[in-house]
Amino acid sequence: MYLMLATRPDIAYPVGMLARHASNPSPAHENALLHLVGYVKHTKDYTLTYSHSKENASFPGIIDAMSDADWAGEEHSGCSTTGMVILKNNSAVSWSSKRQGVVSTSTMESEYIALFNTVQNAIFLSHLESQFRTTHQWMPNVWCDNQAALAIATGGNMEFKRSKFMNVKYHYVRYAVKKDYVDIDYVQSAENTADLFTKRLPHGPLSKLRDHFMIRADQRDQTPENQTSSPTDID
Repeated sequence: MYLMLATRPDIAYPVGMLARHASNPSPAHENALLHLVGYVKHTKDYTLTYSHSKENASFPGIIDAMSDADWAGEEHSGCSTTGMVILKNNSAVSWSSKRQGVVSTSTMESEYIALFNTVQNAIFLSHLESQFRTTHQWMPNVWCDNQAALAIATGGNMEFKRSKFMNVKYHYVRYAVKKDYVDIDYVQSAENTADLFTKRLPHGPLSKLRDHFMIRADQRDQTPENQTSSPTDID
């Protein structure tokens, strides 16, 4: 199942959650695993699709990084889950669903920690492009659905009572914005693709967010000539 995460971002969260209980699974975990296998079986024709700019084939595309967190989503530890996905030309090139290493005291703090992780990855990819000497005109766009975290990152507002207790390393986000390494903006939760990597979602929202970067194989064959696809069919 872990090997599938290289081509199936949509199952990153459930695989990560189940892996935490692999050594001592309960009947509930076994049922969740069977449910996940059923989901994979019914979506085995979905693929990741990649494309380049139609106007300029040498242009690698703008980096859009989505950030989200599920505050205290893990009940027994109180830890939050960071969700991140980086898109280029609306194609997923990097993603992560990871339990945070600290217990956050508020939604804002968990979102800010997730933003820190996302900004780091977006800047890394931007620097990697520079080393490849690709055409590189715009700074990465980082999207977050928490207004308080955005205020701290972009507005210099440190008056939130709990922000003074946060690890100073997370304020690298403020430094990156000040230095114009990234541009951070607000996105509505319903459109935040990273939400897929933080929690279990109902069928409707799951399908909507998944369709932002995955399509069915039969739809792939109808895409324009400038697109190429990476199959994820599972036997």
